[in-house]
Amino acid sequence: MDFVVWVVAGCAVGWGAFHFLQFNAERGPMLSVIIGGFGGFIGGNIFAPMFGMSAAAGAGASAPSVFIAAATAALLAFAGDQIHKRFGV
Repeated sequence: MDFVVWVVAGCAVGWGAFHFLQFNAERGPMLSVIIGGFGGFIGGNIFAPMFGMSAAAGAGASAPSVFIAAATAALLAFAGDQIHKRFGV
């Protein structure tokens, strides 16, 4: 169930990116939350283990893995906003 924590952290980052930084403002808050959740999932499942920050067996999500998930969500929210501004996609 670690992925739920990573997705929730990513969704929170996506919502904050929309609300406070106006990322994806033209496309709406739901897309920012979806992009953030996807970033959290990717960050927690792919990038955290690459850096040796995966959760211990049965211990739940570790704080470093949640940080990596949130950072990946922020990166994807920023990238999505820049792609929309540049290419209109």
